[in-house]
Amino acid sequence: MRLIGMLDSPYVRRVAISLKAMGIPFTHEPVSVFRHYDIFAAINPVVKAPTLVAADGTVLMDSTLILDHVERLVPQESRLTPADLHEHARAQRIVGLALVACEKAVQIVYELNLRPVEKQHQPWIDRNRPLRAVALFCRGRR
Repeated sequence: MRLIGMLDSPYVRRVAISLKAMGIPFTHEPVSVFRHYDIFAAINPVVKAPTLVAADGTVLMDSTLILDHVERLVPQESRLTPADLHEHARAQRIVGLALVACEKAVQIVYELNLRPVEKQHQPWIDRNRPLRAVALFCRGRR
């Protein structure tokens, strides 16, 4: 398996850490959706990180979908999500909140680093900061 994307992405890191935790061998290819657009597009025309290229050549994208797929490759005891329905729902809620926090952080980073200063939209930045904080706060609650 090949994991495509930069480890500065929380989503690429999520997949890399999860693959290691499950003992699934993979190679990491640090291809940037920004600096290596054409190379990334040749692997995945949608140009979305993370991208996983399976041994059979199947191209998967989105950390949640990738992890759903690879968990099916290992026995239950090696999976990161619980088999029990109630515990699985609880775990998915925590993952969902963590992903919201990541999304809000990424939106702020994009706004501050990719958009020219004169075009940055402060209300958008202000709107996303508290949502990220709420997601992080809720993650600690049961």
